[in-house]
Amino acid sequence: MEDNSEYHYTFRPAQFLGQPSIIAPPMSGKISVSLQFIIPDLQIARIELDSYKKLIKKCLDEVWGSDILNVNNATLVTVAFYIEFMQEGIELHNAIENKSRIIIERFLGVVSYCAGIKIRAINIVTTRKEGSNLVTTLNAIDKAQFPTVDFPLPQELYEDEILTDEILTALFWLRRGLAENDPIDTFNALMVCLQVLARNWWELHKTEGETLPTPTILFRDYLIGEISADPGQIKDAWKKRNGIAAHGNKLNIDANDFVGLIELKLKAIGWAYKGINLALGLDLKNAPRPSQNLLMTPALMNLD
Repeated sequence: MEDNSEYHYTFRPAQFLGQPSIIAPPMSGKISVSLQFIIPDLQIARIELDSYKKLIKKCLDEVWGSDILNVNNATLVTVAFYIEFMQEGIELHNAIENKSRIIIERFLGVVSYCAGIKIRAINIVTTRKEGSNLVTTLNAIDKAQFPTVDFPLPQELYEDEILTDEILTALFWLRRGLAENDPIDTFNALMVCLQVLARNWWELHKTEGETLPTPTILFRDYLIGEISADPGQIKDAWKKRNGIAAHGNKLNIDANDFVGLIELKLKAIGWAYKGINLALGLDLKNAPRPSQNLLMTPALMNLD
């Protein structure tokens, strides 16, 4: 496929919320970070503030303290915590971003449970202390504009009889996996898409009398035999699917899980595209492929 696509990777930053109201004091070998975020449509009574602060302290061992302020029809939460010291760079940025996400996810999980509705966080801002200076990062909250993409529609899709119910079902889940929202939800959708493709592949290639393999074996055999995927990556994807999306048997989702999940999500998108293209009998060189825009996915973006 000739690449005539034009992509814009501009992100709209969160609004600056002012200097954090609480900052963890210096500690040897640690970096002090303050996380600020707004919870819309939530007002916390003054008598309950200490309870919420105790709850935040339980979200992560590295939490030093917190502050909560009611603003109009929303609540501004500030959480002071530590991360291990590291030099300036992408690793430092990822460490702050991912630790922040864990705190927000755990806190909102408990509050949503108590409220009986989904509580969300918006306008996420992180500030780290460097000596006497404060360095603030206004995390991306969405794309400033959608990418302009010029793409062809393969003739086979509207002229040939190749869009079976199975393929349309796989496309149903692929579209949800391409969404720019929570990586857990989108990863789970991609796993469903791949399982639909695996079942369709097995039905076409099974021998007489052969019984359907277990989901684990079918998933592995399909991705190795049809997609030529790396066995190690297949194992990681299925383990993540079982641990987070399916059975929840991983007791502690650590700060790096979201980075790993996003990476596996991107890998799963590639597998799904190749699987659908092969199932449709399209030339892989000219068949549709995922937008490069999907590679730009900050861990805190669209955290709701």
